[in-house]
Amino acid sequence: MPSKAEELKAAGNAAFKAGNYDLALANYTTAIQLDPSVSTYALNRAAVHLKLANWRDAERDSTTALKLDGGANPKALYRRGLARKGLGKLSAAKEVRSDVDARKFNLTSHFVLLFSLD
Repeated sequence: MPSKAEELKAAGNAAFKAGNYDLALANYTTAIQLDPSVSTYALNRAAVHLKLANWRDAERDSTTALKLDGGANPKALYRRGLARKGLGKLSAAKEVRSDVDARKFNLTSHFVLLFSLD
């Protein structure tokens, strides 16, 4: 049986897919409060913040997810880069490129947008 936090994550995912970002944000936030050790909750909340153009909050949640995953989360790196781009921190956003290159992640086309900051 899934935990309450996992149920909230699932509800947040459904709300996100339906475009109900306020509800998704509330569900992910409560999931984080119940279990702050799960990086996926912070990572999903970062995605909501990106949709809402809450750049600082997206950067914070992406960084939290990275810390929880020991820095080895390409989605978190990508989302943090997008948040930094939204904040106008282009040099910090470009640092994602070296982080990704250094870790030799299997890149997807999602990184193309971020890498086109030059």
